[in-house]
Amino acid sequence: MMKLVKFVACDPTTAMAELHSKLSAALAEHDNVLWLVSGGSNVKPSKHVLDQTSSEDRQKLTIALVDERFGSVGHAESNFQKFQASDFTPEPATFIPVLHEGWDLATTTTAYNRVLEELIGKAGAVICQLGIGNDCHTAGILPHAPVINSRQVVDSYQGPEFPRITLTFTGLKRLEGAMVFAFGTDKLGALTQLRDTNTDQSTQPCQILKDLADVTIYNDSLQGEV
Repeated sequence: MMKLVKFVACDPTTAMAELHSKLSAALAEHDNVLWLVSGGSNVKPSKHVLDQTSSEDRQKLTIALVDERFGSVGHAESNFQKFQASDFTPEPATFIPVLHEGWDLATTTTAYNRVLEELIGKAGAVICQLGIGNDCHTAGILPHAPVINSRQVVDSYQGPEFPRITLTFTGLKRLEGAMVFAFGTDKLGALTQLRDTNTDQSTQPCQILKDLADVTIYNDSLQGEV
């Protein structure tokens, strides 16, 4: 299968419209759609797209996090908590939590790995929404993260501030592609490196996007294909 990373220079409103169009098309064709969402700057566009999605379509939709920061349920840096704080109200869609009271990191990782393996396997379509950090990370995979070579769909590791649970490169390769939202001048350096170099994926985790079949990166200024 031919692999393609497409850079689209546009404003966030256009990118959100594209995401809504793709999600709507998947929901029109399938009764079981999985939407993988990312935290950070992706929370706002995800909420906007969800708000445009009808209650009827939401009944066919399952939403799950690409990555989560481990800790107690509802802790301030939790991606799930940030979605809830933004008034992200998916019902009647199902929004899968990662964190559970009393569960340690190993138990949480094992459970979420099993959940995402099952959800990806059963979904009629998977829409994956990612971001790229100015350090070239994507999903929850920071440069030189010890999960780079993990064979699990989901794995975890101790990050510089807190443990991270994330979809791995193995998990990303299970998907047909991704829609990447990378707006802001602070992202230009990482995007340029992704476009112009083939640095190893351990140093620049976003290089994994070149291994997926169909990736579109919505950003402020770069246009073209690699």
